[in-house]
Amino acid sequence: RHTPCEQCATALAVQSGKPARIERFVEELNVWMDVRAYPILDDSGAVTLVIEHLRDITEEKKREEERRRLESQIEQTQRLESLGIMAGGIAHDFNNILMAVLGHAEMALDEVPPASSAYENIKHVNTAALRAAELCREMLAYAGKASFAVESVNVKELIEEMARLLQSSISKNVTLRMNLKSDLPCIETDPSQIRQVVMNLILNAAEAIGDKAGTVTVSTGIRHCAEEDFLAMEALEDLTPGPFVSLDVSDTGAGMDADTKSRIFEPFFTTKFTGRGLGLAAVLGIVRSARGMIKVYSEPGQGTRFSILLPARQNDSGVMPPVPDSGKGADDEWQGKGVVLLADDEKPLRLLGTLMFRRLGFEVIAVKDGKEAVKAYRERNGEVDLVFLDLTMPHMSGMDAYEALRELDPNARVVMVSGYSEEDMLGRIGKKRVAGIIQKPYTFDCLRDIVRAVMHSESPE
Repeated sequence: RHTPCEQCATALAVQSGKPARIERFVEELNVWMDVRAYPILDDSGAVTLVIEHLRDITEEKKREEERRRLESQIEQTQRLESLGIMAGGIAHDFNNILMAVLGHAEMALDEVPPASSAYENIKHVNTAALRAAELCREMLAYAGKASFAVESVNVKELIEEMARLLQSSISKNVTLRMNLKSDLPCIETDPSQIRQVVMNLILNAAEAIGDKAGTVTVSTGIRHCAEEDFLAMEALEDLTPGPFVSLDVSDTGAGMDADTKSRIFEPFFTTKFTGRGLGLAAVLGIVRSARGMIKVYSEPGQGTRFSILLPARQNDSGVMPPVPDSGKGADDEWQGKGVVLLADDEKPLRLLGTLMFRRLGFEVIAVKDGKEAVKAYRERNGEVDLVFLDLTMPHMSGMDAYEALRELDPNARVVMVSGYSEEDMLGRIGKKRVAGIIQKPYTFDCLRDIVRAVMHSESPE
């Protein structure tokens, strides 16, 4: 008896008088078949016989489907990486602009009497610029270049501290259930960033439930991951097998179809009427920056689960310790003395830096690139007490200028400056021991603190 796929191939061969080939799924056999029909013609060209050839191609179809899935995954990964590069570049350039706005606003606030009508206007400018700086940090988070104040974090304790805020942030028809494992190892990350991840995922889960009753479950645990687990989690970086702390947020909402699920990490993508910023894109960036993994499990009508794995704390982090924050106090009036060499390719930032350093009591030599910085350092022959180098400059980068300066003077005090995060700078600097690093946009207080710390420290060896 002919199966439907055979009849189709045979019919085509009879109709056309030419060989026909059809791939069809045969439900009765639960297999994919490659059906080929070869017509035999008489002298008049009429079909007198059809020879059929059937071949089971089920395994080939499975391999083809897997290949398509991997290609789609790679395409999605490349798209997210491209968006990340773009977001990081925009944030870096925007941070340079914000540095000038914030710096001059802060300097003006110190000059204008509080009773002046201009004082409140300048405060509003300062507040708006700070909000823009927060958006830059979100963009850097999406790009995987977030600024982290790294410390040991117990995820269970962090979530428990947030419990009251979490419950009050979601609808009363949604039950928040905690399933937190005790005795979890700590992770090395920025607790404020992890709070942002937890809050974002829980708010999204609650909104997915909508007006009906439902449950959001937050679970933590420990998992030992091998390389095959990294493949299953679609990790975007080369990670080291070992113990990972797991954080899962699941909901009983409507779930997502494949198209929606493939786009949820895109910046500003939303299924709501109005967007809420970078959202899950920032979550993805934070997890990447913490060298973790994230996977989404969702089907229409089956709810959604976000599963995050973050590496457990290792004995040595290899990260340069940050300069301690001195806080407010008598040191607010600290003044330095000597010569500062400031190199930045942005003229507004050279002008601002000159004002800030002069207020701190320094003479300032401002140059526009690394070559001019090296030349000025050589010409002043030992008079320069501190060098501030922007990391990315034309003609000679900050790192190249650093190498040249250390050849001239192994004891040169060099502070690296960048619109990228501290972690990104550490990654570029590697094992080179600079005197300090500072991220744009920075305030006058931040500048004073790091300059004081560097000037009171021993010169680099």
